[in-house]
Order: sequence, then C-alpha cells, then structure tokens
Amino acid sequence: MSNKRQYGTALFSNIVTQDKLSGKFSITLMLDEEQRADAETQELRIKEGTYQDKPQNTARFNTKYELPPKAVVGRDKAPFVSDQGARKEIPRGSEVLVIYRDRPWEHMGKSGVSYDLVGIQVINEVSSEILFDDLEGDVFGEDSGAEY
Repeated sequence: MSNKRQYGTALFSNIVTQDKLSGKFSITLMLDEEQRADAETQELRIKEGTYQDKPQNTARFNTKYELPPKAVVGRDKAPFVSDQGARKEIPRGSEVLVIYRDRPWEHMGKSGVSYDLVGIQVINEVSSEILFDDLEGDVFGEDSGAEY
C-alpha cells in the first residue's frame, strides 16, 4: 500500500487535539476544480455541498488509530510548531499537502474505503488572527462596553 498525495485548503484541522466524536486526529480540505479533478483520478471520495450559495467540494482524512499524524511540517519541511515548540493547529484557509493511504474495509456485510492520514505539509500558512478593526458593524452588541 503506497502513500498518495492531495493538495487543498485547510477547512477544519484537528491535528493537536482529537476529534471529539471519533477520537481520531483529522483534517478536512476544501478542493478547487483542479484539485477536485486530481482527487477524482485517485478515486478519493468527495463531499459536495454549498456554502453561501457557492459550490464547495471537501475531502476528509483521519488517522487510523487514536495517534497523531506521523509528520506535520511547514514549507521548509521543518516541524510545524508554535513559538513555544509545541505542535499547532493548521489555520483555516492555509494551503496544504496531505499524505494519505486508502484502506479498504469490510464489516457486517458493508464495505468502503477509509483515507488514513499519514502526514501534512503546510505550503502556505495564513494568519488565524482576526483584527477587530477589520470586522464590520457592532459585532459585540450595544452592551459590549458595560462595566465588569
């Protein structure tokens, strides 16, 4: 079983803490049309949906066991860590390359394919900070300045 690759944009990332439902580590990618075509040639299962009236194609990858991915690295292939040296979540909107293995399964008369997350390379990290000056309108409501 060989590793496969998929480029995409990070939509949701659980690589530091486990997903609360599955107990596994995961990443969900948003795919543009070119990435979707590449995914289809690899027979990757793609979830189609809409977000704000625009089509959205996503693919999800999970670790096989309740262990983190073997490697999460930056563009320079150095570990993807915070300033304190701990592994950090991948910010939404970052461009990534996911390394995965597809694993056929059968259970109680059903069968399918799982996409086991092996590693992630962050190609272009976007800032996860929201600047309050960039927000439009009164996002905190009129009582936001109340005394504590």
